[in-house]
Amino acid sequence: PHDTQHLMDAVEQLKDNGNTVVIVEHDPDVIAQADHIIDMGPGAGTYGGKIVVQGDLQDILNQNNSLTGKYLKAHKKQIPAKHVTLSPGIKISSASANNLKNIAVDIPAGGITAITGLSGSGKTSLAFDVIASSFKAGRAVNCKEISFNNIDSILVIDQQKIGTSPLSTPATYTGVFDRIRELFASTPDARSKGLKKSSFSFNSKDGRCESCKGMGQVKVSMDFLSDVWVSCDSCHGKRFKNAILDVKYNGHSISDVLRLEVSEALAVFEDHPKINAPLKMLEEIGLGYVTLGQATSTLSGGETQRLKLASHLLQESSGKGLFIFDEPTTGLHMHDVNKLLTILRKLVADGNTVIVVEHNLDVIRASDRIIDLGPEGGDKGGSLVYSGAPSEISSCVGSFTAKALRV
Repeated sequence: PHDTQHLMDAVEQLKDNGNTVVIVEHDPDVIAQADHIIDMGPGAGTYGGKIVVQGDLQDILNQNNSLTGKYLKAHKKQIPAKHVTLSPGIKISSASANNLKNIAVDIPAGGITAITGLSGSGKTSLAFDVIASSFKAGRAVNCKEISFNNIDSILVIDQQKIGTSPLSTPATYTGVFDRIRELFASTPDARSKGLKKSSFSFNSKDGRCESCKGMGQVKVSMDFLSDVWVSCDSCHGKRFKNAILDVKYNGHSISDVLRLEVSEALAVFEDHPKINAPLKMLEEIGLGYVTLGQATSTLSGGETQRLKLASHLLQESSGKGLFIFDEPTTGLHMHDVNKLLTILRKLVADGNTVIVVEHNLDVIRASDRIIDLGPEGGDKGGSLVYSGAPSEISSCVGSFTAKALRV
């Protein structure tokens, strides 16, 4: 929030110099400072694309059909009282990765811990270069000592892209495309033609368009410029041979299915629980607007993290896991942040521990423990400013996070 206000001060200066500034934003504090707001929706994907309301802040608040207005009106700034039983978890002494100044930190198990602070304060260093690296190595890394209690496994959910080609999609990454291909192969039309499950894979020669190798696109080299992808002239972006495209389920070809958004696919496959369950998970985690065949390389950092989380949640797991997230609310509307918090709470209810590197105040308020680093960034950061419950940080002098939560 402190960094955000610096940005808004710069925006104000641009405006005062006679410029026009357009910002695509979800942050409620940024929205509240805008002179004119254009709210798009009412939903996402095929359910969006319309102007719900435009005007000043009061116009948005008065529009009952605006999700943005709804959340701005109900935006709770107080820290909720929680009664979560926390257990001994991670104990670290002399953490020194990058700018961390030999800090000692205790992170409890069985709850949500938010690692907060200004940009460059050492949040990522602590979460990934100390905690994650030490667990994976089985020894202390970038710290003197570290111990893990009530934690059996770790899942690092960062913003690193999944795949680099159009062959990696949400449908393939979650495994739901395997079940869809089985369904298509079981149709009477497919059986009469002798088509197999592999015939409906864009990775197999059995059914894919050979001109684009099932990508639906062809990469064109631009020599000194970046390569570009253009639609395949043979299949017109449909990825498959015509014989495969002739096979339909509920009026949809396999190519049509890949063009469906998750929310649309739920209706198409409502009679097939094994297909519906992973689709439902994607929708619950806030990815209902993503198409099944969208290249994962085109997803935002926040979308990538949620897809990775959904994939993990679809797998059977045992023991007590540690989940580490890197700013998972990036690019999320307040409505989707609420969905994410529900998922994080479910992880904790199942006996897991969650660490979130985060700037979003709603996530910080909803956490069970705050580790605030700083007081500033770079050489002026790396110190432990506060460690404790969200309800007690307001009295911490010198914490920019505490200041933002008090506003």
